[in-house]
Amino acid sequence: MQKEFYLLTLAIIVIAGLNYAGKLEQQDAEIASAEYASMVCLGRETSQQFGWPNFRNLEINCEEIN
Repeated sequence: MQKEFYLLTLAIIVIAGLNYAGKLEQQDAEIASAEYASMVCLGRETSQQFGWPNFRNLEINCEEIN
């Protein structure tokens, strides 16, 4: 009985950990996407003197960012 309890507790901890890690990964992806968009807009505003070119060929609306 006690062995099953420990296995169930371990399974719950593993599932919770994977869920938390997935949320962190999603947050990192959202931050990276926002950074990419702001850098592309900076490149457009400064005639590519600063910022990045849109090398991913994404549609980025700089009016929404600023």
